[in-house]
Amino acid sequence: MRLCRIIGWIIILLAIAAAGHEIIAAVEAKSYHFKAFGELWYMIDRASLNVFQAAIQRHVWPFLWDGVIAHILLMPAWLVLGVPGILIAWLCRRRTTKREGWA
Repeated sequence: MRLCRIIGWIIILLAIAAAGHEIIAAVEAKSYHFKAFGELWYMIDRASLNVFQAAIQRHVWPFLWDGVIAHILLMPAWLVLGVPGILIAWLCRRRTTKREGWA
C-alpha cells in the first residue's frame, strides 16, 4: 500500500508541475492556452505515443482510440494526471481502525 500511495503522490506532483507550466506560460504570453496531455506525451516521447496508437488500433479495438483515448489526449495534462493521482493516493491511504470501548 505504501508504494501505491507513493505512486499516487508522484502523479499528483506531475499534475502540479504541468499546471505550473501552464500558469507560467500564460503569464509570459498574456493569454491562456492549456497544454493537452497528448501534446505533453508527444514532447516527452513521440515514438511511444505512435506505438501506443498503432497497438490500440490494430490489436485492441479501433474505436477505443478514436472514441475514448483521442479525447483524453486532448484534455489538459494537469487534469489527466491529477484525477488518477488523487484517486490512487486516496484509495491507497492509511486507514485507521475503530477502537471498541474507551481504552
